[in-house]
Amino acid sequence: MRIQTCVQHDPRRAHLLPLLLPALPADAQVVADPGASEPRRSPWRTYLACLRALEPDASHLLICQDDCLPCADFPGALAHVVAARPDDLVALFVPGTQQHGRRVLEACWAGERWAELSPATWPPAVCLVWPRALAEQLLAWQPPERLHLASDDGNLEVWARQFGIRILACVPSLVEHADDVPSLMGTAHMGGNNPGRVAACWLGLEQDWREIFA
Repeated sequence: MRIQTCVQHDPRRAHLLPLLLPALPADAQVVADPGASEPRRSPWRTYLACLRALEPDASHLLICQDDCLPCADFPGALAHVVAARPDDLVALFVPGTQQHGRRVLEACWAGERWAELSPATWPPAVCLVWPRALAEQLLAWQPPERLHLASDDGNLEVWARQFGIRILACVPSLVEHADDVPSLMGTAHMGGNNPGRVAACWLGLEQDWREIFA
């Protein structure tokens, strides 16, 4: 098992990388938006670039956004999660709204470590771990022309519904999403308090993941 890590990066956020990279696996790659100079923003364009960076010997691909905040000893926690669910697409961040947030909170209250996300809404693209087979399937897929969205989570939703892909979330989330960083797609942020942009339930910076995922 080898987990490759790619950071989905917009060059306008270069100031975030010195904070993020030390928390990731040492061989993490920064994949910058290949069309950053174009007027139209497209996280999906950068997501595809991350998928194309998949190396021949990688069994899994972690794609995380450049404004995420990993837990302490994130590389160790990541390896544990992938070993536990090697064949599943796993979300390491789930926001606190819609059905996803409810499912994660219900699992948390029940002391469960996994929650299956709802197929009725978009998958949270902030931090996903891809088994190689699913990453290759997504890379080969072409969105319907009328639904060729600029958003990564929008296209992921269409793909997951089309093929009936199950997406699991680890509970609690291993990364937080920095709501104090403005959204590239114009989503309102509330200084860290927008429930649609912060985790429904996350491990935190002080908690040892081994105490939860033993």
